[in-house]
Amino acid sequence: MRSVKAYIWPAVEDGDHLRAAQLRIIGVIALTVVVCGGLAGALSFMANYDRFPPQAWTGLITPLMFGGLPALARSRLSLKTTGLLTVSFLYIVLTGQAASMGGMAFPIVIYLPGIPILAAFLVGPRASLAFAGLVAASMGSLFVFRDWVPTPADWDINYYLLGWITVTLILLTIAASLVCAIFAHQMAAAGAALEDARRKSDAANDAKTAFLANISHEIRTPMNAMLGMAQALQQDQLASSQRDKVDTMTRSGDVLLRLVNEVLDMARIEAGRLEIVPQEFRLTDTVAMLEGLFAGQALEKGLNFSIRLTGEGERVFVGDPVRIGQILANLTANAIKFTHA
Repeated sequence: MRSVKAYIWPAVEDGDHLRAAQLRIIGVIALTVVVCGGLAGALSFMANYDRFPPQAWTGLITPLMFGGLPALARSRLSLKTTGLLTVSFLYIVLTGQAASMGGMAFPIVIYLPGIPILAAFLVGPRASLAFAGLVAASMGSLFVFRDWVPTPADWDINYYLLGWITVTLILLTIAASLVCAIFAHQMAAAGAALEDARRKSDAANDAKTAFLANISHEIRTPMNAMLGMAQALQQDQLASSQRDKVDTMTRSGDVLLRLVNEVLDMARIEAGRLEIVPQEFRLTDTVAMLEGLFAGQALEKGLNFSIRLTGEGERVFVGDPVRIGQILANLTANAIKFTHA
């Protein structure tokens, strides 16, 4: 049952709501034609098979063929190409049946006003108006040239009433095509506006990512220089108070540099461009930096901080050591922040 629902009412893919709406309209139309048209075709088949076997078979099979319309719409063919082929086929079959048996008196003509509606959603507004004109002309011709259309002898036809039915169906066809053409045009305009908004949003994200990348590079360059000088100072003979100050500068610089990298990574995540670079690494090397970053912070809060690795930690792993290091650093920073004793 779920597969049937997904076939008739597909989910939105890649955020393309317009295409999903079109496919759903196609699915509902296909289901309606299969059920209603199949029932009407079966009744017509039983009533007319003896006298008009080709038309009876055509009327029975044609509605059932529309069950494959949703699959055709999802094929490699474009939606407009699929729609044009479908609507043209439907027009030829319906008018062909009416022209070969009964004309406007044949009940199958009630499906003709639906052709421009189908064209509006499958092909476009212009196609809807074009098929409306074609259908209206066909219905008018079927009535005007009714004497040339084969009609069963036992049919009792009131041509005065049939004339009013013809006029009504023509007006219905034109009105339905206008309404659906306007709706399809507005739907296409809305889809174009959404696509334009998406492009602008992507461009804004690209600009933000580029800005953050540039500014983070500009910040990291002097930060690395400052950290290098601080590390060089740590190698000199310093007084205890001076060494504490240099150590604080080093830790603060490391934290600030890490924050800059995280801001840049967040921008890349939002843009869907965060890159994972797998490579061989040792876990001991990755976690060793945690002691340098956080041991001082833990000591200032009176916390014990130590790193213990089993023999498994000496193994060579394959992954992204930079990202794994960031995860471990975030976990450690939160642990120190929220641990009070």
